[in-house]
Parts: sequence; C-alpha cells; structure tokens
Amino acid sequence: MTMLFESIQTAGIAQLSYLVGDDGTQTAAVIDPRPDVEVYLELARKHEWRLRIFSRRTFTPIS
Repeated sequence: MTMLFESIQTAGIAQLSYLVGDDGTQTAAVIDPRPDVEVYLELARKHEWRLRIFSRRTFTPIS
C-alpha cells in the first residue's frame, strides 16, 4: 500500500487544498477543494483513483 499526500495551492491567493490517495484501495480524498476541481480530477485519472471531495468552508466577515 502506498499513500500519497499532496498540497495544492490556488494561484494568487493563500489557499491550500490537500489530496490524500491510497494505491491499495485506489481511492483519493480532497480536503478543502478550490472551486475549479479539474486539478484533482487530473490527478485522480493519472493514478486511476476514485475521488472523494470533502469541503470545509467557513467564511468569517472582516469588519
């Protein structure tokens, strides 16, 4: 079993999302995805993984 952990930065802003994949189950999870999910789909295709996306969004207004 091989695990992959990759952080993906969105250009122009300080946002990171994370891809965690497992070759044993051929499954990957995305944590805190950015709106354009194509980068995750490409990585999943490359590794032949099924993809799960988890979103944790909390917006706090700045006054």
